[in-house]
Amino acid sequence: MSGEGGADLYGYLGLARKGGNLVWGRDAVRDAVRSGRAALIVLSADAGTALVRSMTGSGRAAEVPLLVYGTKEEMGRALGRHETAVVAVTDPGLAEAVRRSAGTAPRKRRNV
Repeated sequence: MSGEGGADLYGYLGLARKGGNLVWGRDAVRDAVRSGRAALIVLSADAGTALVRSMTGSGRAAEVPLLVYGTKEEMGRALGRHETAVVAVTDPGLAEAVRRSAGTAPRKRRNV
């Protein structure tokens, strides 16, 4: 899943972190989504079932796009952490850069 585009994606996540435009961890991401600060949720492909369910529900309720990408280890390494399964980008411009660097449109969650 990662590759040349992954380096860019993780680079943008690093920029977001340095700029204070990134939150990580289930509770922090859920709070950012609920408060309307989250512009994009990035979830690792190897995240646990309960976390996937939680983030999918939170994103759906707030109509925040969700991107599934890479592994916990890759994301954590890019952010200077051990493993990270979920982050939220809070800056809309950086969120768009992350989305484009992944080479795919994130899944937009909508209430039906």
